[in-house]
Amino acid sequence: MRNIIGVDVGTCTVTALAGSVDGNGAVTVHGSGIAPTVGFSQGTLTDVTALADSIKQAVDCARAAADLNCEQVYLGIGGIALGAANESGQVAPAFPDRITAEDVQRACRAAAIAIDSQEFQILHLIPRRFWINDEEFEDPLRCKGSSLKVDTHIVSIPRERIDPLLAALRAVHIEVACVVANIVVLADAVKTALDTANYMVIDIGGGTTDIALFQNKKIAMSLSLPLGGNYITNDIMQGLDVTWKHAEAVKRYYAAKLDSSLYGKGVMLDCNDYGTVDKQVPYDFLYVIIESRVEEILSIVYDYVKPYLISCGVDIIYLTGGCAQMPSIQNSLQKKFNLGVADIGPDLLAQEYRSPGNTACFGVFMYAANNEPVKKEETIKDRNSFVSKIKSFFKSKQL
Repeated sequence: MRNIIGVDVGTCTVTALAGSVDGNGAVTVHGSGIAPTVGFSQGTLTDVTALADSIKQAVDCARAAADLNCEQVYLGIGGIALGAANESGQVAPAFPDRITAEDVQRACRAAAIAIDSQEFQILHLIPRRFWINDEEFEDPLRCKGSSLKVDTHIVSIPRERIDPLLAALRAVHIEVACVVANIVVLADAVKTALDTANYMVIDIGGGTTDIALFQNKKIAMSLSLPLGGNYITNDIMQGLDVTWKHAEAVKRYYAAKLDSSLYGKGVMLDCNDYGTVDKQVPYDFLYVIIESRVEEILSIVYDYVKPYLISCGVDIIYLTGGCAQMPSIQNSLQKKFNLGVADIGPDLLAQEYRSPGNTACFGVFMYAANNEPVKKEETIKDRNSFVSKIKSFFKSKQL
């Protein structure tokens, strides 16, 4: 039995799931914790000490709720600091009569040379496509050839950003076993439930929108944009002349209930909160505020991913995140991208944890369940650890 904690560092809240994985791989979530995010704004680290305190609050709450001694903390992060690139590596196999996992390892390391390891920490190095003697193979292991080439998707983060945060967490007695990119582990956790091979996953949170495109169920591109539901909240705050907290409450209550059929019908909405009595707002006014900002956000997203949509042959968009339940988001995505849109969430969790806002944390938790932490005496260059991951990669494709 191994106790684990998965942490999602969002721009509005830090969420932690604490649970266990048994010897058969069965995963159970025993408790959760949540804390307001401080020190992480629009996907940018602004105060590592404050953010470490927010993470500690969420982790402590999850540990208390689960009543478990969970030392293995896996940290999921998004934001514009993350970098993603598709790089290739090519090597000559050690034995001409067969390709081994060690050969794939060396090819992946050759691809990783493109990333300056002194300045960046590689979070994920994912093999995408393989060529032996210029012929593409789905699984190169045990094939023959004199040349092996691998295309990879690499996600990294500047060390000057992540190292101070890890140091701040150690100062509050939290040892991070692994740092992961939220969109990568989120998409991996839900992919078995998806029905198509070419798709896009969009996670829209409060301050960032994380995106991953898949071709033949292999990640082709990932990115993070500093856009999210906070922009809608800010527009409501200014339009209604209320506090941020009041505007957020209005957004959460009414945004999920917007119906275009009510537009132009003279409907009035009671948007009052404690301390206000004059916030009787026309439905049309609030509708325009929300719809116009949603359209702007998704237009920016579309402009960024448009070059990849055709090359990847995307058939459908899978939507998740805190803003996923807003009908205006789903409707605008369908119109702008001319694609079907389906909700995804942490459906494997108990009912109380199944909010789309928990999908990223669920992804981090499942990554923690499926990946043992690297021991302190080992390094990223540890041969056996990397080879075992390569072998696991091909085994998972055969399931």
